[in-house]
Amino acid sequence: MKKAKFHILLLLTQIAITGAFAQNSLLGLGFWNLTNVNGEIRLGASYGEGNTNLYNMKDHSRSTNLYGGLALRTGSYIWSPNFIKLDVDGAYFPSSNKNIYQIFPNYVDMMNQERLHLGATILPTKPVSLTLQYNADQAYDSRENLTDIRTNTKTYSGILSFKPKVFPFNISATENDWTTKELATGHYYQYNQKNYDAHFSKSFGKRDRSELIITRHDYTTQSQTMSPARSIYNNFDLRNFHYFDSAKKLYLNSDLFGTDQSGAGLGVNVYDQFKWNENLYFKLPHNFRFNSGYNYQYTSQASENISINNVVADLSHQLYQSLHSDVNAQFTSNNQTSYNEHSFKESIGFTYIKKLPTKGVLTMSYNYALL
Repeated sequence: MKKAKFHILLLLTQIAITGAFAQNSLLGLGFWNLTNVNGEIRLGASYGEGNTNLYNMKDHSRSTNLYGGLALRTGSYIWSPNFIKLDVDGAYFPSSNKNIYQIFPNYVDMMNQERLHLGATILPTKPVSLTLQYNADQAYDSRENLTDIRTNTKTYSGILSFKPKVFPFNISATENDWTTKELATGHYYQYNQKNYDAHFSKSFGKRDRSELIITRHDYTTQSQTMSPARSIYNNFDLRNFHYFDSAKKLYLNSDLFGTDQSGAGLGVNVYDQFKWNENLYFKLPHNFRFNSGYNYQYTSQASENISINNVVADLSHQLYQSLHSDVNAQFTSNNQTSYNEHSFKESIGFTYIKKLPTKGVLTMSYNYALL
């Protein structure tokens, strides 16, 4: 039999003070000018008491929670807002939670969180701009007689943007270091991530758009019981979309994607992959539509190679809002190290949908396929 009875009295006080100013310059010291300041002060407390009856074991508990904090954010510029903009964000939030029992063990939980974020944008309104960011965060959690864990996170990033209409692109680099450690035992876990991205876009006319995305992702993990494991991904993605007529009834969509994954360590999968997709869409007279596509995929691994070709063509027709019909043909070729498989499929189908006067819907469909 399990019974529980709990009464709680909550007393909460919180004080928040925020202020913000947005002017051309709040404070000028030669080349450096302060433009905005905002901050926040937090202060809160809660108290609770309760009685429990679990399997004929009666207990009385008291809990006290205290928390507070201070945050400050500033914005400024050097010489001119169009030259260098600076942002600073700092905060510290401590808290404690104390639980007292008559029978069960007492425990005290103390947590502290702090951060420092720095940002700078060079030439923010110009065709060429550079954004730099540094973030440092720390969290500490101490539970009496149980554990104490400290987590540190650092992030470095930069983005170079080139924004002319002729050939816009941006290049970014980000590194993230995350470490969590149990101070009493020395147990730890580390994670490092490095990302490099480049994005290019170009239109040669009013009916097309091309994009090239190049990325490199580098991940490393390590702990006191695990040797470093590293995975590296090198990817490229070339996309193209083109309308052949001003009415946008005929278009071609192309996508080339390739990835190379390498690395070393436990659980790291090494492989190369290439994908090629083509899709042609044609809106014909009298509510006919033709859609065709070609898909190719090649994957190379240590144990096997896989090559897949897929061709599909579909002709559909819409009669008013009720009757939809389509004719479909599809060919698939799957070649692997251990076996080869080829298939050809033809199908024809009809779907009839009609709203009934009784607010219901009548749906009938038929599909015939040859495999």
